[in-house]
Amino acid sequence: MPRLGREREAVRLRLLVVRDKGKRVGRNPKTGVEVAIAPRRVMVFKPSNVLKAHVTGGLAEIEDDE
Repeated sequence: MPRLGREREAVRLRLLVVRDKGKRVGRNPKTGVEVAIAPRRVMVFKPSNVLKAHVTGGLAEIEDDE
């Protein structure tokens, strides 16, 4: 049985954003030949303000405000 409280906490700690990456030119590291890399969508992790505060030691201040 999952812990709903922990899941809710995890939601407050991060934000996942979909970002479009454009077409670009890469290089084969072994041969040095240029290769076209097609555009694509990627997931980007963005830490929430709560997580940033926790890492820097300011979590107690945020919890007191709630």
